[in-house]
Amino acid sequence: MRLFVAWSFHSLELTPPNMYLQVMMMFSLHTRFLLFAGNLLNRR
Repeated sequence: MRLFVAWSFHSLELTPPNMYLQVMMMFSLHTRFLLFAGNLLNRR
C-alpha cells in the first residue's frame, strides 16, 4: 500500500492536472472500498 502511495505521488510530478484528478479519484475509491470491506468483515 505504501509503495502504491509513493509511486502515485512520484508519478504526479510528471503528469498533467487531469491525470492528478484521475489518480486522486482512484485513490479515494480504493480507500472507500477498503473501508466497506472492513465493515463487512466486522459484521461477521
